[in-house]
Amino acid sequence: GLLDFADIALLLIALDDQGHIDQSHIDQISKYDMDDDGKLSSGDVDALLRHLPPQEAARTAAILDGTPTQATLAPAHPNPFNAETVLKVELPEDTFVRLEIHNTVGQRVRTVVERVMAPGRHRITWDGRDDDGQRVRTGVYFASLQTTETRVVRRLLLLR
Repeated sequence: GLLDFADIALLLIALDDQGHIDQSHIDQISKYDMDDDGKLSSGDVDALLRHLPPQEAARTAAILDGTPTQATLAPAHPNPFNAETVLKVELPEDTFVRLEIHNTVGQRVRTVVERVMAPGRHRITWDGRDDDGQRVRTGVYFASLQTTETRVVRRLLLLR
């Protein structure tokens, strides 16, 4: 597809950890619009990426490709839930993953995943059971995703 210059501006803002944008980048973008249509085709984007610093180019390419740049744990769905809920995990590379469920006092209720996982998007289901296969009580629980680089916690509400 084609990207408007506004899309590139939003991308550059997203890449800036401070939420600021260097206006000089936007001024330079137009010179990569090879056919002067106000949009950047994939060939135009490739030319732009070749002129970015390597780390910024790699992050930009990953975002454009839809590849996660760090491990993430999306909010569970459904939540609240009754029988089961789905936890969506995104990984940028092969990495060791531990996904655990904890109760409100921090006790581990269930280890859902504990292994090396491939990069990409994964759907992991928790069936509301503990490590012994017993149904846990109604209440608040926490899904904890741990990798070598990241730790993310999401709140879950189980209603029986």
